[in-house]
Amino acid sequence: MQTFKIEKNDTQCVVTLRFFSWVVLFVMLFFFVIWTSGCVALAAAVYVHQELGWFLLALPFWLFWFAGFATFVNMLFGKTRLVLDAAGLESSWTCLFFQRGRWIDLIEICEFKHIVHVDANRRVSSVQIRVICRERNVNYYCFSSGVKEVDDLCEQLNAFLGTLKAERYPRESEDREG
Repeated sequence: MQTFKIEKNDTQCVVTLRFFSWVVLFVMLFFFVIWTSGCVALAAAVYVHQELGWFLLALPFWLFWFAGFATFVNMLFGKTRLVLDAAGLESSWTCLFFQRGRWIDLIEICEFKHIVHVDANRRVSSVQIRVICRERNVNYYCFSSGVKEVDDLCEQLNAFLGTLKAERYPRESEDREG
């Protein structure tokens, strides 16, 4: 389940994206019970034998467990936040103590589009919000959210972008219209 939280005022538009699924949560918990017991057994074997071969055998299993755990924690606590204001677009991904951010200047942003990916059965597999920029585009994944919801979000962001650009760069806006 993808959730969007949109907060808008005269100076900025803030969109918060979160993904959570009860089905995925229960499948991952089932996976962790089984996989953790196997990883503990491998740790015991590495400790008992104390040989490099046992350690190298166990290492991929432990790394796979860690990747699954990181995905699980991101699903529970992770969120992406997009802030569009007069300076540009600031995006940040936050999960517990980790944060990664990106900033795009307002003059670089051309528009927001939604990109729909369809699987072999003609079902929507994922939706992206694409920020079309002058030099390099940026994508934000929305998993399998409703296409209409993401399309409406892009329309709101484009309308707000137009307003911000008209206020900040009035000469450029007049040139486009004329």
